[in-house]
Amino acid sequence: MNLTDNIRTAFLVTLLFLISASTLNAQFVDYNHPELTWQTIESEHAIVHFHQGTERIAREIATIADKIYKPITELYCYGPDSRVQWIVRDHDDYPSGASYYYDQKT
Repeated sequence: MNLTDNIRTAFLVTLLFLISASTLNAQFVDYNHPELTWQTIESEHAIVHFHQGTERIAREIATIADKIYKPITELYCYGPDSRVQWIVRDHDDYPSGASYYYDQKT
């Protein structure tokens, strides 16, 4: 192979990579599940977003969040500027959880 063939091969590999990378999605198209009806519960220290079928756990989260707010904020000598947001979703067949520290969402 000469230099021209190496450049052509490198160009084609790069082009193939860019084309394939542009078609990848980080999330599935149906990620938001538009068939779900979302509601929100607001308590003194929490905002809990939930969909049908998860209201009981959403109410538990709001209750527990209010109970632990004072001990936790006193322990760390810090209180958030706004209520902490929780999102309860149970539409998949596997358990998971996530916290977003900088967005104050759990």
